[in-house]
Amino acid sequence: MLLALIKEFDNAPEELYKQLPLHIELIRPLAAPDGSDYVLAKLDAALEWKGQEITHIIIGARIEGSHVGRGMEDFPVNIALVIDNSLLDDTSLDFTKGEYVAIGFATDVTSTKA
Repeated sequence: MLLALIKEFDNAPEELYKQLPLHIELIRPLAAPDGSDYVLAKLDAALEWKGQEITHIIIGARIEGSHVGRGMEDFPVNIALVIDNSLLDDTSLDFTKGEYVAIGFATDVTSTKA
């Protein structure tokens, strides 16, 4: 299990800034049609987005060739909200089931939560 903290955004809608920090548990990688690495993550506390309660997000490395994982510190990630919960049962990423919303910075906090 990998736990991470997103405590700041570089670019996001104002509605999301108000809901920082985001505590997440990385669940599993998602294969993507564009060949990039994405990871499904569960939020410790749901987000409010356009009247919808969001419980999961998708994160992916912002910098080509880098990977989300252990030891990351203020690691730049693209963030999409899971807007179709059927994605939770999928093994590959369907871009229509998520909504890209932000660039953030993720830090591995697994050892501080153990």
